[in-house]
Amino acid sequence: MSLFYKRTAGLALCTLFSATSLYAQQSITGIVSDANGPISGVTVTVKGTTKGTQTIANGSFTIQAAQGETLRISIVGYKTQEIVVGSNKAINVTLTSDAAALDEVVVTAMGIKRESKALGYAVSNIKADEITKAGNTNFGSALYGKAPGVKITTAPGGSASAVNVQIRGINSLNYQRQPLYVVDGIIIRNDQQNGAAGANNNNFDRDQRIRGNGMLDINPADIDNISILKGAAASALYGSDAASGVIVITTKKGTKGRGLGVDFNYTGSLERAAFLPKFQNEYGPGYDAGINVTNGATAEGWILDPKSPSGRRPYFRSYASFGPKFTGEDVLWWDGQLSNRLSTDIVANYINTNTHNRTYLLGQVLGSFDGFFSRTEDMAAMKKAYQTSDGYKYSKLGTGRPEDFIYTMRASNLLDYF
Repeated sequence: MSLFYKRTAGLALCTLFSATSLYAQQSITGIVSDANGPISGVTVTVKGTTKGTQTIANGSFTIQAAQGETLRISIVGYKTQEIVVGSNKAINVTLTSDAAALDEVVVTAMGIKRESKALGYAVSNIKADEITKAGNTNFGSALYGKAPGVKITTAPGGSASAVNVQIRGINSLNYQRQPLYVVDGIIIRNDQQNGAAGANNNNFDRDQRIRGNGMLDINPADIDNISILKGAAASALYGSDAASGVIVITTKKGTKGRGLGVDFNYTGSLERAAFLPKFQNEYGPGYDAGINVTNGATAEGWILDPKSPSGRRPYFRSYASFGPKFTGEDVLWWDGQLSNRLSTDIVANYINTNTHNRTYLLGQVLGSFDGFFSRTEDMAAMKKAYQTSDGYKYSKLGTGRPEDFIYTMRASNLLDYF
């Protein structure tokens, strides 16, 4: 047999094997739960491969696997299970708690320490070194993957981005869905709009955006221990505010030591916008369509007119949705002067100074945001994205607050109308 035929036969054989392997893949679905119900955030992988997925809020998952392959189901705090894929395409798994973690001591209400096995609800305990070793900029992001059944969602925005925490999924559409935070026995309100009542991040069915919240005020380096109380039984300790669970935080305290000791930690990061807004650069700025609406016209620029044969006429400002075309020629502006300039729409500066909110803490939180924004940007939304819930950034000197935290904002519209 010639070399050409040998290569052709080998290629056909490889193609046959490849097609057989692809054909053997099937979609496997299932639900992962424990004694209390479905578990979200469980990792499901095909052993020996890079294929993997996670369970969603109702504990369900979908993954591609072939018969004979092994599914590995794992999550922190539970025993890992391995299941061989057979002819059944639906797999339901019940995880059991890891016995090694049953005897740990956790902090509950009023700082009382009890063994987790003596409690009537599930508890996850996280030590300080697990929070700080990853170098996260806020304590909420540091909880990611540290406790079973706890879902962490981070809004885009870098180090100052808000964090949403859900314990065992969403339990309400209209009311508080985030856990209650207790720091050294004191309840810390996690209101998300400058201390406004109702820390529910607005109604879930109307607005799913994650805004700034009180978690950003907690320094991860101050934390000594975290106990996450889960289940409805945990609400008996703190009332209805704890219906979505409780995160109990114990901070570090000064200890007696020999000589002078200094603890120092530093985290640096460089951020760069991945995507920037695209604007047309063929015509100059004109009137916003919203101006038509405020003057009684539709967004398309029409206004009712009984004298018109069609019953409507164009609003006189609607033609100015676009300005003059960029032709490289001088433009006749509203003041009658010829000019080739183009003004900047909006300039906004955000300046955050430092804060010292612990007597034993020597540190600061710094951040500044500068840039140009289009007239179509919602400045109120930008403002809320970088504000804390306790109103520190709105405090003025002499109001009695111990924090030296000042927030300033300057926004001006420099549009030239023509």
